[in-house]
Amino acid sequence: MTSPARERVKKEQPESLDAMATDTIIAKSGDVLFLLGKEGQVATKVRVSSMTLSLASPVFEALFKVPLLDDDMQSMLLICKIAHLQTAGLPDKVSVDDLANFAILCDKYQCKEAVQAWSQVWITKMLKAPSGIHLEKVVFASYVLDLPEEFYQATVALTRDQSADATIIAIDVLPAEIFNKLRASKRQTEQQGHVAFSEVTRSFGGCDSSRNALGLFVVSLRNAGIWPFKHQSISHLKTQVASMSEVPTTDCSAPYCPCRSRFRNLKGNLIAEMNTVYNSVNGICLDCIKRKAVGGSHVCRITHDATGRKTA
Repeated sequence: MTSPARERVKKEQPESLDAMATDTIIAKSGDVLFLLGKEGQVATKVRVSSMTLSLASPVFEALFKVPLLDDDMQSMLLICKIAHLQTAGLPDKVSVDDLANFAILCDKYQCKEAVQAWSQVWITKMLKAPSGIHLEKVVFASYVLDLPEEFYQATVALTRDQSADATIIAIDVLPAEIFNKLRASKRQTEQQGHVAFSEVTRSFGGCDSSRNALGLFVVSLRNAGIWPFKHQSISHLKTQVASMSEVPTTDCSAPYCPCRSRFRNLKGNLIAEMNTVYNSVNGICLDCIKRKAVGGSHVCRITHDATGRKTA
């Protein structure tokens, strides 16, 4: 027969441990949240301190030392420093390869918003001197980091500052439409550049002054390495035009010749035409690309017209 005291103790005990399953704060400033409970059950949340448990137990100490051997070390250091607001010693610029690795890791740990400001700083500095860098990786990084302005400017730079066509990279991440648009824009810009040479000689007539000016013009183009035309960026072509020698001309004396005074300052006119082509290059809207690639309602954060030219 059970004693009254034992019956009283039995009644005071919970029927099961589940009755104790409540959220518990053991350390108010704890940095770890344990989720306790069997699979399929509502977990009990317990907030603890990793430092305290590490001092009490070597097992816990090992548990909190998470190996990240597959992650890029420099990129992880950058993420951790930015997240902890330790930005005083951060580099003001990074290499394009480091930028691409950084973007991959930020996407993996879903911390793009936290690093946005520094990503913008690095990309902006890269695009100030785009010659000789792998611009496709800048396009990749700005796409992954979801930076619409930097993506737009990177695609502009790739079109007008890189001689070769855009190399297809990270096709599992970047939609193919990006590269299709870049190549189409490249062809269009090259064509506009070649048309500019015809534009400055359009009003030449058949007089001796016109023929002489045209011949000297071609010689100047050849000496500057421009003629015959070859596959090159509009940026490089613009630089070559600026370096070409002046074209000596004489006024046409024929009173009704269509070229009368038209071929004065040929070099200056050509530079103006090159600047027009250079400044007319449009970038690609990041949100338009993502809307077509993954669907959803991606509102364009860059205001642009139907051709892609920014309107604000």
